[in-house]
Amino acid sequence: MSVEVILTSNVKNLGSEGDQIKVADGFARNFLLPQNLAIVADDASKKRIESLCLKKAERERAELASAQENVKKLEKLTLALQAPLGEQKKLFGSITAQDIARSLAEKGFEIDRKQIEIESPIRKAGQYEVIVKLHTDVSARVKIKVEGGEEGASEKPPPAKKAGKGKSARDKEASK
Repeated sequence: MSVEVILTSNVKNLGSEGDQIKVADGFARNFLLPQNLAIVADDASKKRIESLCLKKAERERAELASAQENVKKLEKLTLALQAPLGEQKKLFGSITAQDIARSLAEKGFEIDRKQIEIESPIRKAGQYEVIVKLHTDVSARVKIKVEGGEEGASEKPPPAKKAGKGKSARDKEASK
């Protein structure tokens, strides 16, 4: 059985604010309605759609203008990320979207890690480009330079102790 609902906010893979859609009864009852993502479509709520659409259009215009402004700033930017390196300039682990989002936050940009698209895992030192989705219609390419450093990971570990040269505590006791 399905029910008609009106979305009160954007829902990924479903629709945007103000859309009137049919969904499964359980999906509406258990997910959309309790989280205030939708309202049941009836005569009173259909009138409410008009005011939602006006607010939505105004907000989207402001978001789009802000996103286009940020694209210009982001595309000029080159982020330098430090990570411990091993042999052949390979990283211990990889650079993640969370690392990039944190670095962008330090530069004054509020970008969620889910907005950052990394084409392939960043596991070596070098220069890369990632895509930052600022709006549904606007995205920016940000340059990233991964360098070695941070934790002296390229240093050699201390030499291991050689077995057999010293006596253990039990051996010392036995020789007494």
